[in-house]
Amino acid sequence: LMLIGLLHVGALYALEPRDVLPSVQESMWFTVVTIFTVGYGDIVPSTTIGKACTTMLIVLSVLYTAIPIGIVGSTFSKVWEDRERLLAIRHLRRRLACAGFNLDDLRIAFEGIDQDNDGHLSFEEFKIFLSTVDVHVS
Repeated sequence: LMLIGLLHVGALYALEPRDVLPSVQESMWFTVVTIFTVGYGDIVPSTTIGKACTTMLIVLSVLYTAIPIGIVGSTFSKVWEDRERLLAIRHLRRRLACAGFNLDDLRIAFEGIDQDNDGHLSFEEFKIFLSTVDVHVS
């Protein structure tokens, strides 16, 4: 984004007349305001190529900003789909803590119930685990 901004600062300063952008600082101000807001209207490009350059800056800024929004939205969707499992795990942890079990107790119980020694509990093994540790989950 910084590179996009710097390229447009130089391009707009070179393309626009000095009465519109009298200094590099004014060009930088215009570029930053265009990238991060809809603009204040205090500086407006007057040439066709300056307007085209500004339009390209607006489009690139929107696209650049949209990339992280898509990633965050996708991650939120995945977590939202998995919410019931996460809530069940949270509830189970609380129930086990209330029953007085610590990590070592659970590890020993897990190893004793994992009949096929694959390091994972099947649904049937998990039901046996819950009845063994006498934790009732509704």
